[in-house]
Amino acid sequence: MELAVVIPTFNRLPITKQCIDSLRANKSRNDLIIICDSSSTDGTQSIQGFYDNLIFIDVGPGAWWSAAVNVGAQRAVQMGCKSILVLNDDLNFNYDLINSLLESSKNHPDSIISASQEANSKIFLGSIYPGFFKRTQHIYQELALSKKTSLEVETTNGSCLLIPSTVFKKIGYFDEVQCPHLYGDTQFQLRALRDGIKIICDLTTRVIQQPNTNYIERLSISSMFVAPGSPLKISAYWAFCNALFGSKARAFFLGAWHHYYFLRQTLKVCILKGLGDFNFSRLFRNHYED
Repeated sequence: MELAVVIPTFNRLPITKQCIDSLRANKSRNDLIIICDSSSTDGTQSIQGFYDNLIFIDVGPGAWWSAAVNVGAQRAVQMGCKSILVLNDDLNFNYDLINSLLESSKNHPDSIISASQEANSKIFLGSIYPGFFKRTQHIYQELALSKKTSLEVETTNGSCLLIPSTVFKKIGYFDEVQCPHLYGDTQFQLRALRDGIKIICDLTTRVIQQPNTNYIERLSISSMFVAPGSPLKISAYWAFCNALFGSKARAFFLGAWHHYYFLRQTLKVCILKGLGDFNFSRLFRNHYED
């Protein structure tokens, strides 16, 4: 089997159906779709009756992004799929998404391929971590198309990732223990990078992110450092740093810029949390973005 699409979801049946409809709009393809649902209560289970070549898995109420994706990816690997497309359902994209990503993978075999992501009149391509202290540098492109068709980065947005099954066999799956939600995609890519696997952003393929779910507004100050969906979850932050620097000691001493930024964001959140009624998602549109 060439490919399986793994879609994690929770309580957003209309959005999930829209995503599947966009995939099925390409009549020349009928790829296996694996829905990994965290025990939704909005009738998401009924989606099984709407589409053929679809596997529905209830991954349990405690499964966040990383755990849900892992269940689907493991099933796809067991079924002999050559590639797995990890796809968030809250994306708008062209019906030819899969063909474009597969075409890019022919030019970059054994690499992780991502679509570029449109947000705020810019195109986000990915991030690199240059220099001794590996300070994050986000790479954007203006809306006009570049002459290049692809760009090698160090990490990119995990909402649309084409991953060869050989990558999972080589480095394992997403770290659902330390990075249950945010940082899960970034830490996985950094591990892949350290194992010699390239991360490629396909500039010819584009997805558009729908408004993000803002989990942090639901959290108290005490829980935001341990809650699975929090961008300030400490274990997830350290897992990212360890993967970036290669060891805990190097992460502690050389990660000064990252530690400063994390502490600055933490202070902002605590102050703004006390003020109330604030759109916290603006702080966390991308990891470490001002």
